[in-house]
Amino acid sequence: MTYKEWNNLLGGHFFNEGNAGNDVYLYLSKDDIILISQGFFPGKTNEEIFADYLTAITYKNGETQSVIDEPLALFNGWNKQEIPPYIAYLILFTLPLTEPDDELYNANNYYARVNDFLNKHSLLTGIPEGKINTSSFRRIDHLWKELEEWSILTRNCELGIFELKKFGNPLWTFVGKPWSQCLLTPKAIRRFGELFLIGGLVPYSNYSDQDFRRLILSSGISLLELKDNVKKIIRDESNELGHSIIEIAKREYKNWRGDAHRQESDNEPEAVKKNYTIAPLLLQFEINKSEEKIIFSFRMFSTNDFPDDLQLNGNENLYQGGGWSKKLGFPFQDEFDVKDDFNKWIAKFPKKQVRIFVDGAAYQLSNQYWIESETLFKSRRMYLLADRSVEESIVNWGKQFPADSFRKEDLDGVPDKYSLFSFQNPLKSHPEFSVLAIPSGKSIRLVDGLNVGYRKYLNRLLPDVEINNSDGKEKLYVEYKADGERLLLKRHYANSNRWVIPDEIDLDSDFLLKIEGEVLEGYEVTYTIITADHASFNLDSRNLPQRDGFGRATSDKSIASCQGIAFSNIDIRKAQFIYENLFKPITAGIELKSQNGLYQDKDGDLLLTYLTLKRIANTEEFYKAFETIHQHKFGGNQDDRTFNYSRIKRASLNYYDYLGFIDYDHPTKRITIIPPQLILTPTERGRTALLIGARDSILVSRFLQLADKYKLAVEISKQHESNSHLLLPDIITIKTFDSSSENYGVNKLIDFSKELQIGFDPSQLVQPCLQELSCSISEYEKVILTQETDDKEYGWAKRTFDLMTLSFIRDSAQSINNDFSLVEYKLNEYTFDYRLWVKGHCYVVDRSWGKYLILKYHKKNVILYDKAKQRAGIPLELPLPRLLAKSILLLSGKAPQFKSITLEGVSIPYRIYENIPSIFIQNLYKKLEQTTLQFNL
Repeated sequence: MTYKEWNNLLGGHFFNEGNAGNDVYLYLSKDDIILISQGFFPGKTNEEIFADYLTAITYKNGETQSVIDEPLALFNGWNKQEIPPYIAYLILFTLPLTEPDDELYNANNYYARVNDFLNKHSLLTGIPEGKINTSSFRRIDHLWKELEEWSILTRNCELGIFELKKFGNPLWTFVGKPWSQCLLTPKAIRRFGELFLIGGLVPYSNYSDQDFRRLILSSGISLLELKDNVKKIIRDESNELGHSIIEIAKREYKNWRGDAHRQESDNEPEAVKKNYTIAPLLLQFEINKSEEKIIFSFRMFSTNDFPDDLQLNGNENLYQGGGWSKKLGFPFQDEFDVKDDFNKWIAKFPKKQVRIFVDGAAYQLSNQYWIESETLFKSRRMYLLADRSVEESIVNWGKQFPADSFRKEDLDGVPDKYSLFSFQNPLKSHPEFSVLAIPSGKSIRLVDGLNVGYRKYLNRLLPDVEINNSDGKEKLYVEYKADGERLLLKRHYANSNRWVIPDEIDLDSDFLLKIEGEVLEGYEVTYTIITADHASFNLDSRNLPQRDGFGRATSDKSIASCQGIAFSNIDIRKAQFIYENLFKPITAGIELKSQNGLYQDKDGDLLLTYLTLKRIANTEEFYKAFETIHQHKFGGNQDDRTFNYSRIKRASLNYYDYLGFIDYDHPTKRITIIPPQLILTPTERGRTALLIGARDSILVSRFLQLADKYKLAVEISKQHESNSHLLLPDIITIKTFDSSSENYGVNKLIDFSKELQIGFDPSQLVQPCLQELSCSISEYEKVILTQETDDKEYGWAKRTFDLMTLSFIRDSAQSINNDFSLVEYKLNEYTFDYRLWVKGHCYVVDRSWGKYLILKYHKKNVILYDKAKQRAGIPLELPLPRLLAKSILLLSGKAPQFKSITLEGVSIPYRIYENIPSIFIQNLYKKLEQTTLQFNL
């Protein structure tokens, strides 16, 4: 490869959209370079690949290049926008530090290492005195700073953050830069979460530098696989490189969410060993002023999605929203842990001599509660619960407060051996307790809102601006980067540390957030509020995965498959022959009044707009956006003990897939928006077409305008009220009422879709094609039973499918019924694995197909049908395989309603699907080898 190709390959390894907002360290070993580039060198040995990298570094147009002069020349020709062209040289200067040193060098000896390495590979040509020294590095020192500014200022951290460690010791001015990149391997950094778990740390708490140093030296040496020279550096408290390691640990802790799962194999995505997830229990209280009584309780907080079946000491269905659990009525103790060993979650309430509390509004919770906080708020009134052993120290600290701003409270219910104080406006930090330290600097961030990219938000649901360490006196304003124009922001309410972004903010314009009269630490970064207008146009269906008859992603172009709703290698005419009269009756339609005014463009439509703008998202992004919109709609306080946020989000995502808006790939967690298009649906008169795929307000507005032009009737209807929590988009259909001489309005629909620039093929009946493409349960069984896997487990939460309840139930047994059973393994709310056991052999299966295999094996029939009402009933826990599910949901575009039905003495939750002609359900039965159960639905 050429030097430029090598530089772009290695630079792209570090700086890419997947690293947005993450710290980047230029750590690469020789083996790493070979692994990254192997795909470009088929048939080459590892040594030949590495030699190609060194050749690209060394030669230009056949002439030997200086490793000092050439990166300077590359920098001088750089446009300051693309990936810096000298990254491959900076990596060269870090490579010697990743090589085994066999204890030949002192811990801090950099120049000997780099010169020996360069000399070994004949790379010292053109260097004065034939070696790298301080004067050499002084010449290229600014390249590191330029890389930092490019990653933060030019690219706004959207490809990763390269941040230089500042050294006070002049001996480290130059060599400290490559050294600081290589002190810890990427593998070691990934294992910090496990180290925090072993060390008993709790997320979102306060720990000192010494706490992290002790933790690394006591438990991290072997876990992080630290080299001996690095151990020496950490032990030396005066060594600045050691301090930089502590800073890495602190940054990793700040981003730690309490989980510490370990990737056991880079080649097997599912090979992740599940460790416990840690979440803090935070004390809270209410005050009954009339009775002068304080009542304590707890809440758990975690930015990880709560397991839908999480149980803590009998408390179930815990999640309320925003990362918070519902109120937990545990009795007060100095310290305790609560475990769910099945899901491997631990809620920790660590012992503390001092706890501080802020009103619930600070965390968007009810103001009736005072919530434990790890941060001292300057301007808000707070409470302090102190162990009486330190009461004198707290009282002395309180003497610095303004009059009436600090007092001891006398309330019933304060725990024995504790005292309660209230305070406001502290003037100085407590000398002993870090939780009572006044934060030294302010920082600004955007919170809530619909994040559609790094520091980019959708204008339809604007975020708030939050100032950390606010003193309540700030004047916050937006400053547009292009022209410097300013826009003053208003607070949410008095003393709030949140400000409101006004609706009139300029769209698609980069802006800075500034505090009048103050300069914040660090680089200034920009934000953007963007619009989704026209986002649904020019979408490429080639981004969609190709799917085979089992619904699996495939790259085989020769087999029967679909890409979105475009079908390949199936006989469409045969698939549609028996269904045509359902979709294309020979009766003219009745003229209807169009419902143009009913589109409100919110809730589910807003979530679809978000997905349209994203184009490609993942499960976690969907869940976060879902929760943001859901809390905006319903108020966020879901204290109803029957409401399960985790299950609702998962069900919503599946319906977005089955209703034809997105393609959701379970194994990769990738969500791809489907381009907007019309598909015919069954009708008794005329023609009816359903709008599926991407959507934004401009598209719908244009849709309604053109419908009037072509004299087509638009019907906009809501999903069932019982499904309102699923945030599903409105159902938009368009109807014709022309006679046979006008082809029943099909020609109008064709012209309409062409002018609107959306897809429509009246010759293709999507729903029958999906049924025809879908394989049968016997075909699935035949294929899957040829793909045996090992039975290795990694400690994931395990549940077994129960034939009576038709659901997965907790399996605490050490052994599995390996004669015939289906087992679900769950790492987290996004990652599942399903395995089928047949006569002692184990197979990885699809969740839905696996369940119907169990039903087939036991000859159990569960699908209900009401022929008179054209309704089908399918158990809630038995969703159809994806192609079959889509085939019946796209008949109406309406998600099914919930209904509890008793079968064989067991109450089973069902979903009731509408507008299902009997021929569809008959073919469905054949595919799944189910026998018809007639039922009044």
